[in-house]
Amino acid sequence: MAENLAAHVDILEAQGLPMFDDVRSARFTTIDDHLAQMKHTLSTLRPGLTYFITHPSRETPELQAIIPEHWRERVADYQVLMSEELRHFIDDQGIVAIGWRALRDRFRRA
Repeated sequence: MAENLAAHVDILEAQGLPMFDDVRSARFTTIDDHLAQMKHTLSTLRPGLTYFITHPSRETPELQAIIPEHWRERVADYQVLMSEELRHFIDDQGIVAIGWRALRDRFRRA
């Protein structure tokens, strides 16, 4: 099974399609440690295309109703991702953030 998957990935890469080199997310122990944990996770990224999973959300009554146990974590994600401090850290690390549109466009050209 793994050999078949690896062969399929090789074919897609040969066609010029982007493949993720890694999938990551930051692990938070408390709401107050989001920035520190995000920095730590980002500082350990290897070169390549990484799918970084996060769930940023603005605080709304709808969010609180949908996920009453975890809405605070999502709001903290949003606040950290919007912070100037994290933006400077990302720049200092040489990380280039891209979105799904760039990947979509790459897929369309392939």
